[in-house]
Amino acid sequence: MISRIHSKLGTAGFVVAIVALVAALSGAAIAAGGLTKSQEKQVKKIVKQEVKKHPGPVGPAGPAGPAGAAGAKGATGATGAPGTPGKDGKDGEPGACSTSDPTCVAPSGALMTGDWSFVSTDVEFGFQLSYPLRLASNPTAVEWVEVTSPTASCPGLREAAKGVLCIYMENNAPTSGNFNPVTNFGQTQDVRSGFTAFLSRKAAGESFALGSWAITAP
Repeated sequence: MISRIHSKLGTAGFVVAIVALVAALSGAAIAAGGLTKSQEKQVKKIVKQEVKKHPGPVGPAGPAGPAGAAGAKGATGATGAPGTPGKDGKDGEPGACSTSDPTCVAPSGALMTGDWSFVSTDVEFGFQLSYPLRLASNPTAVEWVEVTSPTASCPGLREAAKGVLCIYMENNAPTSGNFNPVTNFGQTQDVRSGFTAFLSRKAAGESFALGSWAITAP
């Protein structure tokens, strides 16, 4: 019965009807110009019960309110547990001339390179060079090579076949082939730490030359 009345009147109309009903049942309340405290409690109780049973439709969402103020900084968390230790890496190769390999000898197959240059007016002259590391044995061959004419053992600048000392001539002024290099040094000398190269002039006057060298340890 109450549900049918509520469905016809709606929540607002139903509440008004409940108030009128309570007032009609109490002439004393009307004569006094209002409801008694007991009647008000009864009306509120009935209204709350009916609103719970028959809630009105949900209204549209209102606009978003302004952002609230930033909250206070929280307390620092507890220190986390240490992570699992990582795996040990592989040992590196022993370094030449190091604590693990104090002999300071270039390992077989190691490539060493450098540069050379000179200016001279003498008929014969030479220049000296030292390797970064000593060789275990003398080079098996020595080649003087024009940069423009590489060989199988000396295929290019700062390159050399194993055991071969390549002396590259990058500039041989004033004319190409101005010097006669001595190619047999080292065959009877100890040149494991370096070498002295000798050249003889083909023409008079001041001349200069420059280049690079490479050796791959035997």
